[in-house]
Amino acid sequence: MDDYLAMLRRRAKWILIPALLAPLAGWLISYAFPAKYTSQALVLVEGQKVPEGMVQPVVTADLTGRIATLHSKCSARAGCSLCWSAFTVRAART
Repeated sequence: MDDYLAMLRRRAKWILIPALLAPLAGWLISYAFPAKYTSQALVLVEGQKVPEGMVQPVVTADLTGRIATLHSKCSARAGCSLCWSAFTVRAART
């Protein structure tokens, strides 16, 4: 056991310096590069598969009109402001 402790004492610099400098270097690098966020979404919209004679459709609006409404709601500033307030988006660092 004494041999192991002596070995650790002799190589303390080789163990402690990388163990202390690596987290510090990672932290400094994280502030050197600007934060970039990318998101994507895929919405699958299918038409009615059951014949209208068997089941009356619940939605009577045109499918393309509904998709256009969904697109405008998702890309509007008002829709995004809920996310901004929920996750507290900060201004970019200069």
